[in-house]
Amino acid sequence: MERHRTLGSFRMLLALLALTLACLAGPSAVAQQARRLVRNPVTGRLEPVVEPTRIARRAAAQAKARRGSLAMPAPPQENHQVEPAGYIDAPCDDLCCDIGCGDAVCGVPEDCCSCGVPEDCPSCGLADDCCECEFPCQPCCKAGGFFAGFEAVIVQPRFGSNEAFSLMSADGGSFESFSSHEFNYDLDFSPRVYLGWQNSSGLGFRAAWWQFDHAANSASTSPPANGFGRVDSPPFGDVDVSSTIPTDVFTANANLNAYTIDMEFTKSASFSAWDLGVGCGFRYASAEQSYRAQLVNAADVLRGTIDYSHKLDGYGPTVSMDAYRRVYSDAGIFCKARGSALFGEGSSRMVAGEDLDLTTPFTTTSVTRRDDLLPVGELQVGFRWAGTPRRGQVFRPVVSLAMEGQVWHGAGNASSEDGSLGFYGFNAGAGLNW
Repeated sequence: MERHRTLGSFRMLLALLALTLACLAGPSAVAQQARRLVRNPVTGRLEPVVEPTRIARRAAAQAKARRGSLAMPAPPQENHQVEPAGYIDAPCDDLCCDIGCGDAVCGVPEDCCSCGVPEDCPSCGLADDCCECEFPCQPCCKAGGFFAGFEAVIVQPRFGSNEAFSLMSADGGSFESFSSHEFNYDLDFSPRVYLGWQNSSGLGFRAAWWQFDHAANSASTSPPANGFGRVDSPPFGDVDVSSTIPTDVFTANANLNAYTIDMEFTKSASFSAWDLGVGCGFRYASAEQSYRAQLVNAADVLRGTIDYSHKLDGYGPTVSMDAYRRVYSDAGIFCKARGSALFGEGSSRMVAGEDLDLTTPFTTTSVTRRDDLLPVGELQVGFRWAGTPRRGQVFRPVVSLAMEGQVWHGAGNASSEDGSLGFYGFNAGAGLNW
């Protein structure tokens, strides 16, 4: 009898030890793997399943056998079936994104909707306490990472005035007509590249580069055939490269090279259904334009030339704002705005030749420098699609299409340092987040 009591006590000790080991090992096992959830039909919520260990099950069975007839009959209970919850069946509660998304290779869903729940599930956006989330795939728990992309910016330069030459027509009596011919730029490709990083709280850094470097269509004309007209270049001080001879040909060309470099700190957050972002930092920008003209006679002999260029380099603070609104699945509309106040130095250089077909030609050279201010404003409005990462994926693609406009106040035109420069067109972009 004493031997049986000792054996029973030993078995009870083993059972208690097994239960203790199971409790100690349980949290570690759960932390090392994604939680498996089931729907509890009594409470209507998703609850984690606790898997008992083999030792614990054996000890429980032995304890039940020992109690035998001494145990009181258990009251009848309704047998509810606990069914596993799938992606689509999961409600938008605190545990929805742990379903199949809790392991390290799942990617990082932006919100509950990326786990497959109905589309009307509200977006969590970027939570301020994201780093306090227990699992990286829970709602409101975006992981930080890098992003990079390329934009094909197709824009056309616009000017208040960008004169190539002026033409006067007359009849030798009381009639005179003056017209100004402007340089014409086409829609041209210009690249933009950006790279950045953002942490799980929405703080980050972004750098970008953009450049437009193209020439205008060549402009050419001759004085009116009746001999009473005149062709003139734009005003360049006392320089006079003009003609009234109908067989002379005046040709002008212009070129524009503008680029920007931005480096800024960024912060993103969510407000209602909008994802909002702001940035502030440093911008360096340069705008260089040139005007070249020549006048030749019928024998193709050079009679006059103008070679003029001016450049403005500026640096200073820049601020930006952007807003994104999801309208369908992973796609939505966005708006970006940027303002920069740039301070720098402007310079110009001109070399002109007059009466080059005569024995006493005249050459003029001019160089100027000045301090200048260059305010720049930019605006984009468009459509963006951002793919949702799936299991095993690291990269998240982003595609966008937008209208774009820029205004460079005081950048001048091809033949003058006065006036404003603008760009208008659209851009198509593609990038990756990881």
